[in-house]
Amino acid sequence: MAKIKELRSLSEAELLSMRKEMQESIMHSRFRSKFEPSKNIMEIRKMRRTIARINTLIRETELKG
Repeated sequence: MAKIKELRSLSEAELLSMRKEMQESIMHSRFRSKFEPSKNIMEIRKMRRTIARINTLIRETELKG
């Protein structure tokens, strides 16, 4: 998953699209886990943390103006 330094180099539009893709990926992973056992349980946790980092950066840019 992406580190904060890598995420800071992206534009706000790229961050928004990345967040949307990750949220969809989490949704699909959860759906798949209902029918078959999950191979990598930590994957969803890592994606959630990356989404939190993205949300933090988006909020920072909003506050800067």
